[in-house]
Amino acid sequence: MSDSRPPGVTGSDASLHEVGTTEREPVDRSVWVALALGAGAMTVASFYVTATNLAFPEIEVTFASTSRATLSWAISGYSIGLAAFLLVGGRLADRYGRKRLFLGGCAMLAVTSVLTAAAPTATTFIIGRFLQSVGAAFAIPSSLAMALPLFPTSRRGEAVAMWSMAGSVGAATGPSLSALVISMSWRGVYLLGVPVLVAIIVLAPGRLTESSDGGTGSRLDWFGGAAGTLGVGGIVFAVTQSRAWGWSNPWVVSTLLGAVVLLPLFVLRSLHHSDPLLDVRVFRTRTVWSANLTNLFLSMAGNSIWLVWPLFLGGIWGWSPLRIGLAITPGPVNAGIFAVVAGRLLSKVGPRRLVSIGCLFPVAALVFFYLVPGEEPNYWTGFLPGVLLFSTGFGLTFSPLNAAALEDVPEAKFGQVNAAFNTLRNVAGAFGAAAVIALLGSRATSDLAAFDRTYAFLALCTVLAALTVLTTYPKHGRS
Repeated sequence: MSDSRPPGVTGSDASLHEVGTTEREPVDRSVWVALALGAGAMTVASFYVTATNLAFPEIEVTFASTSRATLSWAISGYSIGLAAFLLVGGRLADRYGRKRLFLGGCAMLAVTSVLTAAAPTATTFIIGRFLQSVGAAFAIPSSLAMALPLFPTSRRGEAVAMWSMAGSVGAATGPSLSALVISMSWRGVYLLGVPVLVAIIVLAPGRLTESSDGGTGSRLDWFGGAAGTLGVGGIVFAVTQSRAWGWSNPWVVSTLLGAVVLLPLFVLRSLHHSDPLLDVRVFRTRTVWSANLTNLFLSMAGNSIWLVWPLFLGGIWGWSPLRIGLAITPGPVNAGIFAVVAGRLLSKVGPRRLVSIGCLFPVAALVFFYLVPGEEPNYWTGFLPGVLLFSTGFGLTFSPLNAAALEDVPEAKFGQVNAAFNTLRNVAGAFGAAAVIALLGSRATSDLAAFDRTYAFLALCTVLAALTVLTTYPKHGRS
């Protein structure tokens, strides 16, 4: 591969792993503790992305005087806030201290979770959810960036894979755990993560060290940062609300047009400012842009399937929320197992081969769902095999892909580039969910044919991800 790294990025400080490495350098226990604390916060933040879905009917009952369209902001508001503020959280962590931003984000997430659970009105509930997302956006980028420099370069791919796995499992277990709690009260859903966050806040100060890039001596590009934040938030807002309002709605159209203006402005400012919110020059590096492009396609399928399964089980088979939650629980458990396997394999085979092979499992799973499940419930042979196939690929691909996006990135930029990767994952997930809703139609018109169209679309996304990583990600060593 030709050296296309940005100025100041050298091979010694950029590589997350060396493909073909057989010797595993030892890692001190304190380093694993730092990673575990970060992964714990990532799990909670990701859990809150999906936890509201199954609790929503009970929330509607509590706030019966508020329309469904208004209450839906409790779901979309979290997604919009998370996508919009991740870049801000990543850059502030790199500049002002990752430990500081991590603890501040965890504290904000814990406080707003309690406020959300205790919300007396629909308005305070929706505001609480949005503030939750801001706390999560501050905690997520720093949760990895503070621990990753502590690992030897040969083990960093494994560390990223395990951290990313925590987020995937957190999001995937949201519906399952919610189903168990809402039988008592939906408010308990928002309290599930609080003990974990409190434990992190208590344990972290004595076990984490502060790190930052030291700044450049100039002011941050707050104008460009505002443009990027509003642009990303606008895209997610428009895509999310298009499900209920339609693409021709004036608010959707105007927000999309605003994003079309703001995002190029953000890029131009970032290219020419001495201290931008995101150093977009990093994306000239082949490993970075290739991994992010693959992430775009893979996240459209990987994030959306957790929406499709509950809709199928509830709409076609007529299952209860609790039964649905239990039915999909083997998925995140299996994904977690294979994410650990992927972390171990990453330094041996490289992300290119691992991700492309891993994509075969979701494709096989989606073919299974296209051909096998019918209107008659048959969980053990007509649903579970597909869940296990998809989650195997989920575990083998998502975590290594996050590691691949950081492979040639200097330590000083870990926070902002990791934030950009996860911002793209959220944006792609929003597009995937919008496409799924459009393909399925209304609840009254959803039938097996609609689900078959949806599975075909998600399979296409996964195939595009495999082709992207195979054709654009550079070959390293044995990969």
